Amino acid sequence: DRPTIHIQSPADGARIGRGPFAVAVSVDNFELIPVGEISDLRGHFHLFIDSVYQDFYTNPWAILDPATTKLTPLVKGTHTLEAFLHRSNHTPVTGAVGHIIDLEYDPTPRVRIVAPGPGDRVTGAPFDVQVEVDNLSVVDKAGAAAVPGEGHVHVFVDDVYQGFETTTRF
Repeated sequence: DRPTIHIQSPADGARIGRGPFAVAVSVDNFELIPVGEISDLRGHFHLFIDSVYQDFYTNPWAILDPATTKLTPLVKGTHTLEAFLHRSNHTPVTGAVGHIIDLEYDPTPRVRIVAPGPGDRVTGAPFDVQVEVDNLSVVDKAGAAAVPGEGHVHVFVDDVYQGFETTTRF
């Protein structure tokens, strides 16, 4: 049987955001090792984004950061993530089966109200509100210069501005 690598996560077509994301792989008929003999059955794997080499890995996982990919940061849109097996001397494993998936990179900040939930009844004030935030670090820097990827949450109740918050629970 031929050595094979399979990208377990993220899933093919997954949406990734602004922050670092984990890549998990599984291998068959191949052993991931830190350094060692040059063999078609042992070595490491290389990851590529849009056919551009990112790095090599000796464990079945890796962390990639869209802001620091090789050559240039990712731009919004579809990208390929590629995994291939290599010998300890970085040459491709003869006859190995690699794996390529598509990723949708979308760094757009998003806010979702977690509590109160849809249809929940709020009786009285004050009441707690909890939000989930993607692609934005909620920070307390009122009056400071804007920093990409950082900000705060504006709160409206019945279309009336209530102020802004610098936490995700208020």
